[in-house]
Amino acid sequence: MVEDEAFIHSLPSEVLEYIIGLVSPYNDLQSCKLVCKKWLEVVQEVVNKHQMRFLSSINNNNIHWETLPSSHDLFTTISRRYSHAACYYDNYMYVFGGCTSTNTTFNDLWKLNLSSRTWVRPLPTGSYPSPKACATLVCYKDSLILYGGWTQSSSSPLHQVCQLFNELNIYRLKTNKWDYEYTHPAPPSAAGHSATVHGHHMIVFGGIRRQLSLGQPSQEILCYDLENNSWYQKEIEEPKPQGRYGQTQIALNEHNLLVIGGCGGPNSVFNDVWLLNMEGPRWRWRELTVEDQEHGACHMWCSPGCKVEEKVVFLCRRPNAQQASSPHPAYASHYNMSAQIRGRSVWVPPVENPIDRPNK
Repeated sequence: MVEDEAFIHSLPSEVLEYIIGLVSPYNDLQSCKLVCKKWLEVVQEVVNKHQMRFLSSINNNNIHWETLPSSHDLFTTISRRYSHAACYYDNYMYVFGGCTSTNTTFNDLWKLNLSSRTWVRPLPTGSYPSPKACATLVCYKDSLILYGGWTQSSSSPLHQVCQLFNELNIYRLKTNKWDYEYTHPAPPSAAGHSATVHGHHMIVFGGIRRQLSLGQPSQEILCYDLENNSWYQKEIEEPKPQGRYGQTQIALNEHNLLVIGGCGGPNSVFNDVWLLNMEGPRWRWRELTVEDQEHGACHMWCSPGCKVEEKVVFLCRRPNAQQASSPHPAYASHYNMSAQIRGRSVWVPPVENPIDRPNK
């Protein structure tokens, strides 16, 4: 080795840590771990500092948002939509379906590369799901599980006729293929529900279900065994949350989940928090006492929430936001239910098509 030659591994750890700290915190940073033991230790230190800064920003409400540049290419930019389903897997955010402000629904699948901040539209094979909104999408092993949803089946706004789905579709990430899963008995049709994965079960709560008259929200728990491809309903004694849709459901661990907020219908908005304990044969709901509710997120029934360490973060407008700020149509700018119902892009449970109802 020539004495004048210098290599990157000769740099002091502090300098190397600064350089690696400039790398994208997703795939590129993970790749840096594989170089050598020294780089692995440096990357771990960089990750720890990234996490500390992020948590500090969350605690201080000091988050900077950027809008990704749009493109007119239909295959590189996702179209505007709301009430879509989304989940995270392997440094990608996957988005399915949703609808426009005129209730036109989609059945396309997109993924956002979190390293390059670019959209990619996979073109899967197999049995595509129906175009729909207000479905749930969760990740299990190397598959995405899509359940339920609704679409408007008439262009007439006077009747608000819609179709609810009980479809269960599985997107195979390794083979880029949609599969339709047939189960017996079939699950109920549902929309606006919430779902999380616990062990090898998908736990579904609430939503609008076909067998409930006139779109009455459900308060029941539905379970899907992901290994045995079977559904069952779990009966839970009172007390339990009122029926609702549009709530946030957070998986805490294999045996516990949180349900936050939701809507029970016109002029019925919830900001309560419920804990479901699923240990043992008897599952139990317990309402949690929340302090300083006046500082809580507004519009919890239509604003997404996600778990960040020991906190649940909601993305929504401030309740005192100015009208001139032009909030996204999926959110209203005031905590006024009647104003939310008037918004064209705010989902209200529609009346089910009377033709589809069984005769009594």
